[in-house]
Amino acid sequence: MARRTVFLGFSCNNRCIVCAQGDLRASAPLASIEEASRTIDAAEPGDVLCFVGGEPTLVGELPDLLRRAADRPSVSALLQTNGRRLAYPAYADVLAQASRQLSLDVSLFGSSAAMHDYHTSSPGSFAQTARGIQNARARGMPVGVSVVVTRSNFRHLVEVVRLVRALGADALRLAHLEPLGSARASLLRISPNEELARPVLEAAATEGRRLGVQVTVGEPGEPGPRGRFAGLGPTA
Repeated sequence: MARRTVFLGFSCNNRCIVCAQGDLRASAPLASIEEASRTIDAAEPGDVLCFVGGEPTLVGELPDLLRRAADRPSVSALLQTNGRRLAYPAYADVLAQASRQLSLDVSLFGSSAAMHDYHTSSPGSFAQTARGIQNARARGMPVGVSVVVTRSNFRHLVEVVRLVRALGADALRLAHLEPLGSARASLLRISPNEELARPVLEAAATEGRRLGVQVTVGEPGEPGPRGRFAGLGPTA
């Protein structure tokens, strides 16, 4: 099995303070739909096609690309998204109908609107992301949530686990902050103290086991744990 990346450009409707891509969205060329199509056509049985951005749901061709992926035998699709467009039921319907093999990896930054919207620099984004997760689950799409651990949210990770369960998501990945893009400019302000964060991560793992949420520690989209907190490993 191989994980193949289908890149759909840097455009995004959030402006996250931890974004590894930073200002690339303003200077990088648009994604090539032809190249994305070639990547899909090259997929073999058992492969996972990872649709990534930016924010892939802003690309009008995404449903067509998902349908193209669904036509590949025994190939599944993973969409890395902030989930905001799925807050609109009609759009959630479009994605659900495009592929029955589609799973979502939704980025979340906290257990409250104030916490999440601070990280995204986009007021109202928390409400849309939460509703997007609920809409996806109501349509049978498996949903995992990825949270980049920061100085401003690490103390609330137990509450994040509870929120993930309440929204109906299947799993939670706690990701190490990468010193890239937007994060590099304010790393000292947003990076958590590892010694202080570790017991909270362990408490979140315990809460995940209690609630039946699969909690792992590592990088979003990676198959195994990485980063400073990788010693915790899979927790459920």
